[in-house]
Amino acid sequence: KALEYYEKALAISTKVFGEEHANVAHIYNSLGSVLAKQGKYRKSREYYQKALDVFKHTLGEETLSASNSYMGLANANFNLDDGALEYYQRACEIRERTCGIDHPSTGNCYMALAKVYSSNMQFDSALQYYTKALTIRESVLTDDHPDLATVFMGIGNVLNRSGDPVQGLEYQSRALIIRRKVFGELHAATARTYQEMGASYQTANDFAEAFGCFQKALEIREHIFPGGHASTATSLHSLGELYAEKGDRQRALEYLTRALDIRTKRLKPTHPQIEQTTQSIRNLKKAEMRERILFFETFHSKIKCD
Repeated sequence: KALEYYEKALAISTKVFGEEHANVAHIYNSLGSVLAKQGKYRKSREYYQKALDVFKHTLGEETLSASNSYMGLANANFNLDDGALEYYQRACEIRERTCGIDHPSTGNCYMALAKVYSSNMQFDSALQYYTKALTIRESVLTDDHPDLATVFMGIGNVLNRSGDPVQGLEYQSRALIIRRKVFGELHAATARTYQEMGASYQTANDFAEAFGCFQKALEIREHIFPGGHASTATSLHSLGELYAEKGDRQRALEYLTRALDIRTKRLKPTHPQIEQTTQSIRNLKKAEMRERILFFETFHSKIKCD
């Protein structure tokens, strides 16, 4: 419905103001936002680019409106794996000059930059921008605001991936406290926090705590997504990998098979998570086959010796 009404508004505004008008560009930005939420990133990118071109021509590039277009372009490119960093950097530069370095809007931009750096495994830069965002948000938000939890999770995940899961868990635990208070236990954000904490405990070789967190994430996700969901498959996959790491192949295969069943139903055939789980199952079966071969070789060798 939103898309339909924005398209009507675009037709009217274009007729009244012409295509090269800031009002039209704002509608382009709104269309880009709606399309991005629908996962139509290529079409979204087209509208954000149109908006940016108009803003440059009418209001100038050094405006918050143009910065929003750069953010939209960056978000679309990030989801398309097509060079988001440059657009995020440009958006941040504009917001620093127009809004100031301590403005929440600038902090949002720092969060986006941190996410890109993290995905590129540039962990020092990711931590730098997450820390900047945290400083801004702590100055303007209450201690239990969910946006603070988002920063804590970002920092915690980066620390875990960069080899410091113990410190990462400190930040993730702070995020969990906020999310349980604000959203409650049975919420997708709470489940996601347990899932990430499980990954950190696994990195720290604390399998008991990892299992507990993965299990909690799974229970919440099965409760709020009873029909099966991609996030439920993520928890099942993690538990399967954990059982495999502990040497319990039967339980590992059980969880991985359930994960694969959901991913096959919910994701596109080419989605990398399907291959991820398929490969894990394949590795389990290969390991089991090697053990059987070794057993028979040892058994026959013993018979020959006797």
